[in-house]
Amino acid sequence: MSITIQLPKHLEQRLREKANQEGVVLERLISKLLEDRFPPSSSQTAVGAKEAELLKKINEGFPADFWEKYFQLIEKRQQEKLTPTDQNELIAYSDKIEKSNAHRMKYLLDLAELKNVDLDDLMNEMEIHPKSHA
Repeated sequence: MSITIQLPKHLEQRLREKANQEGVVLERLISKLLEDRFPPSSSQTAVGAKEAELLKKINEGFPADFWEKYFQLIEKRQQEKLTPTDQNELIAYSDKIEKSNAHRMKYLLDLAELKNVDLDDLMNEMEIHPKSHA
């Protein structure tokens, strides 16, 4: 963003001298002085923390051994070698995945609302694409 302001000559001179002393360009010095004078508000900091928390929750997943067992059970089912115990275990795994995905969608909705963007746009930005298992 660019802003043009008229400064008194004495203030402009002091800014130029300070920039030379620090070895930075005038624009960078002024930007830093303004950032120091007007730090992010606590609400902006809170939004950043909330966004980070939501992103962490969205990206949570199951460990590798969970997926390994799940896909072994899927393979057994496809080969029609699933025992009743295996079937109950597969249902439990599927329920955990469904529940996790439902929570993930809630976190995505919360993040979209926080960022004031459409859910589809957010999911595209995050490269999250629904998969069909049919």
